[in-house]
Amino acid sequence: MIANSIKCYAKVNLFLYVTGKRDDGYHNLFTLFSRINLFDTLCVEPAEEFEIVCNNSSIPVDKKNLIYKVNEKLSKIRGFDGRVRVYLYKNIPVEAGLGGGSSNAAGFLKLINKIYNFGLRLDEMKSILKDISADAPFFLQEKPLIARGIGDEFVKSLDLFPIYLLLVKPPFGISTKNVYNSRNLTLTSEPLITNIHSLLDFETLISYMHNDLENAVLYKFSELKLIKRQMLNFGAVKSLMSGSGSTIFGVFPSLHKLERAYNYFRNLNKNYFVYKTTTL
Repeated sequence: MIANSIKCYAKVNLFLYVTGKRDDGYHNLFTLFSRINLFDTLCVEPAEEFEIVCNNSSIPVDKKNLIYKVNEKLSKIRGFDGRVRVYLYKNIPVEAGLGGGSSNAAGFLKLINKIYNFGLRLDEMKSILKDISADAPFFLQEKPLIARGIGDEFVKSLDLFPIYLLLVKPPFGISTKNVYNSRNLTLTSEPLITNIHSLLDFETLISYMHNDLENAVLYKFSELKLIKRQMLNFGAVKSLMSGSGSTIFGVFPSLHKLERAYNYFRNLNKNYFVYKTTTL
């Protein structure tokens, strides 16, 4: 086996509606995922035993890491000996609502499937990832995707136009589990989109952009509420929290306005993660 690598892209939720609580304790969602041009790099090489090496010391490299969980699954269903060393170069911040850990899990699965010629189909890989992380199956896709269920039921992929985004994440993270268990979480009925292709129109897409998890998070973290307001003051046509936070992103109509906001947030707090990007 030769060394191989893969880019593991982050995501944003362009809309996220929480439509109800399930009997299994999870919540049903109606969401639009989109990859963004921010990625970790994952490399694999032969080794005496399975090992994860990461450039970020705050990332667990034991059984808490989702890559480790994928490796265990492959061992059970394919008898994979797992004798590889995984080098994980992190750029995506953690507990940010950007899906970094889930993307790493999906990237590792895709890479091992390719290297070892396992021939796993999309539905088989979805099944493996679904048990590991609710949004991990999305990262098997390349296009923006509308999903239901816990995020694992694919409804429709879309050829969306690139959108200019500014990401701002304060130095603290947010636990997804705590957000969904919050008493301030409000449920909503999913929006009635009679024509999914109407989302290809920028103004129509903007009108549907919403995140039901914001109430539970902004109630507790006023700093995020302020970041949202400042995004809008700098000309963002929409500002949302991605996933369960703590990243706030702004949708900008021009690079000029995005650049002004970028410079403001960079100077506002040196501990902020501030990143210019586009949807993919």
